[in-house]
Amino acid sequence: MAGRCCKRSRRIVKLQDFVLKALEEVRHSHPGGGEFSTDHDLLFRSASGAPLRQRAVKREFRRLLAAAGLRPIRLYDLRHTAATLAVAADVSVKVISDQLGHASISFTLERYSHVLPSIQDEAAARVGRMRRSLASTHILVMKSAPLLLRQIQNNAETGDMNPTLTDLA
Repeated sequence: MAGRCCKRSRRIVKLQDFVLKALEEVRHSHPGGGEFSTDHDLLFRSASGAPLRQRAVKREFRRLLAAAGLRPIRLYDLRHTAATLAVAADVSVKVISDQLGHASISFTLERYSHVLPSIQDEAAARVGRMRRSLASTHILVMKSAPLLLRQIQNNAETGDMNPTLTDLA
């Protein structure tokens, strides 16, 4: 189990509670007795306790997909799916980039921002809501400006230079 080439290959990734619960169930499902090697502290291991072989993992993954009636995909595609779902859930791109071990946020954005057209729709809707909100504020200010100027002028004439908000009502 040699280390990876890059420092960012080893990272801490926060898992959701349902994932932690599922992993805990896997840990407790291993037979308590039995002969197996304890050379490795592995959650997923062969019957002998040794690390799983890549070919065996791929074969089992294909079998599970077929049993579930799903089309064949690569195991690596699950990583892409998780990142895509995180983008759709509006998770910070910095967090997604860190979890994936990408060298830069820009790489993550280039890879995943185009995935969901609904993100573009949501962005357009947010800008529209903000524009309407700003327009409402602008209209309120424009309607209030003459009243404010009139009050300031009245106060200047009467010598009261400290207008209050109730003076504008």
